[in-house]
Amino acid sequence: LRGTVATLIMAISLGTDFALLKLFAPLNTWIGYHSTFWIFSFICLSNVFYLIFCVPETKMRSLEDIYSDLEGRKRKKAEKVVETNHV
Repeated sequence: LRGTVATLIMAISLGTDFALLKLFAPLNTWIGYHSTFWIFSFICLSNVFYLIFCVPETKMRSLEDIYSDLEGRKRKKAEKVVETNHV
């Protein structure tokens, strides 16, 4: 599953990079530099809000716990939290 998802994410990333490179020059001639950069900055800002509000935090969680949340299952037992001082 991880290999498939990593491949899918890489394909989406390359596709959006290609679209950005192909759209930048025509948008500059059509609406100008300032509007083009405002459009792209709005897209980046909307991605930040999507990450903040829609993507769950996975720090200090086990892989099984993350998979159970993604599948919609409830946790069966309370998991103990192990704190580390590693950054």
